[in-house]
Amino acid sequence: MAHNPHSINKPSFRSIYLMRFLTRSAVFAAAIIVFIFSRETFDVILGLNFFREFSVCHLLWIAWMFDMVMQLIPSTGYWPLGSQKYFGAKYVPITRRINIAHLRQILTLEQLSKYLTIDNIQTQLHRINRNHIANYVNKKRLKEFVRTSTRDAYYIAIIWIVMTVVCAALYHRGIIDYAWVMLIVIAFYLCDVICVYFWCPFRVFFMKNRCCTTCRIFNWDHLMMFAPFLFIPGVFTWSLCIMAIIIFLIWEITFFVHPERFWEDTNNALSCKNCTDELCGKRLMVTDVPTGPEAVSDPLHETL
Repeated sequence: MAHNPHSINKPSFRSIYLMRFLTRSAVFAAAIIVFIFSRETFDVILGLNFFREFSVCHLLWIAWMFDMVMQLIPSTGYWPLGSQKYFGAKYVPITRRINIAHLRQILTLEQLSKYLTIDNIQTQLHRINRNHIANYVNKKRLKEFVRTSTRDAYYIAIIWIVMTVVCAALYHRGIIDYAWVMLIVIAFYLCDVICVYFWCPFRVFFMKNRCCTTCRIFNWDHLMMFAPFLFIPGVFTWSLCIMAIIIFLIWEITFFVHPERFWEDTNNALSCKNCTDELCGKRLMVTDVPTGPEAVSDPLHETL
């Protein structure tokens, strides 16, 4: 067996997310200190205070906004495939190899010469729309994937909406103030990377997906994170919420228009053997990577 060729001499996103975990832990620790000793620093999230004076909270706003902008740009180095799979450029259709030599073992030479020639096959294959192969072959199963994954995802949405409403009720009743809301959002910021690097309750109890790469709700993260900001009017809060909503809508619309990009049975890029991220922490071994003499290209093979 050979190592996944995509990960050789390339740092995995696991190491990147470890650094993000350490950085966000430091941010959360600093937020607790600010919450205890300088709560007025969080005033920036209220109304037009965003333009009053520059503060450390502006640095956090810039980091959050930058993260969201990067989710809208096809990238191979900043966000893992789990976040980027909705882009058409990241879609690799499940394909099959047509081996003419193998067909000769199945069909008689007379049948083969009557219906097929190598030139004819190559001409016809080039006319096939590759973007619809997987969707066509797995159409019925793909519909079931859309139905079940959306059902499970919206269970999570309902739970999160309830949590947000509870937080809003506590805020409007004066039980918690805006500083508490800011601290909660920063805690969610840390929890987001914990779900990727350590353990994700959404995957275990709801989605049942194999890993983050196949996660149905990967790009819901910022909307879930900033949900408590929805009930606090302000440039700081609502600008982040608006951008998070835009990302959420693009993700959901793409899912329903091009679900084949989100399913490992139709997008070969999401398979374990083609993993470029290794967020699960395993250095994957694959058995179907040709090595030795058999790796030499064969003109009788044509990949759709």
